Amino acid sequence: MLPRLEELYIWRAQCFQELGQLDKAIKEYDALLQISPRNAGYYIDRGVIQHSSHPEAALNDYSMALEIQSHPLAYNNRASLLARQGNFEAAIADAQSALQLDQKYHIAYATLAEIYAQMGQKEQMYLNLELAVENYFEDILELFENPIYEAYKQEERFLDLLKKTKGN
Repeated sequence: MLPRLEELYIWRAQCFQELGQLDKAIKEYDALLQISPRNAGYYIDRGVIQHSSHPEAALNDYSMALEIQSHPLAYNNRASLLARQGNFEAAIADAQSALQLDQKYHIAYATLAEIYAQMGQKEQMYLNLELAVENYFEDILELFENPIYEAYKQEERFLDLLKKTKGN
């Protein structure tokens, strides 16, 4: 029987994550989910940890979270993974679901921009980049460093968006 000190498990998971000990962080979330199997946030958090190294497990976690509760971050992160797999239609649908829950969810606009860039749909990419900037996407400069935008970095419209972000 596990103790019900959920905050302790969260704190330990965060510490392990900061130390780069992701397997230990995941085990802490495993314990949390034994205590609270209907907590969508724990599935999302574990998915975030697994997002790069174990994309299928992360995809399952985001889907489990969404079975429990509609959450913009779960939709957005699942969209990111689906796009990475080349499932652009489902990725767009998930990012749009995130925006239906929160129309100012800047991360979803940034995700849509990346998806459309991968698809070569320049106008949709720019539209969503502009919306991400307008909604104060905090990591916008990191977004512009994404290799997916390499082909656009010399375009005037791209450079204008980059200039706008320096004012935020």
